[in-house]
Amino acid sequence: FKGRSFKANADTLENIAKLAGITLDKVTFLKMDIEGAECTVLPSVIDKLTGLKTLSIEMHNGCHRKIIPLMQDRGFSFHRITRVEYLFNSLKAIVKGPPSAYKIYKEYKKSGEFPGFSKVAKGIEISSSESLVVGTFSKIET
Repeated sequence: FKGRSFKANADTLENIAKLAGITLDKVTFLKMDIEGAECTVLPSVIDKLTGLKTLSIEMHNGCHRKIIPLMQDRGFSFHRITRVEYLFNSLKAIVKGPPSAYKIYKEYKKSGEFPGFSKVAKGIEISSSESLVVGTFSKIET
């Protein structure tokens, strides 16, 4: 979306859970990709997520320095996803669902935003960047 702006609806995690007809203590898996707001949102709700077993998250701009210790203090271990894992998982998704992958590719290419596969592969910074840390927290069962 380089050079463009967009609007999105946002709500609290409590309200989203309520709309789904559940309470936060019933959430066992959460994917958090909120473009830099994780350092604000997660500390404010983590103690309400008492049933959480897995958290898949993107952490932006050094936020991981705050979030990793916060989660470890609550009995979670962290696995950072490497560039190789990311590319391998993307390839698996393409092999498992070629029609869906092709549809996404077609829409992306039509948008004029598609830079080409080699540029995309080179641009994935998740293995060494401090500005974007992607991974999964898992509850350590005792």
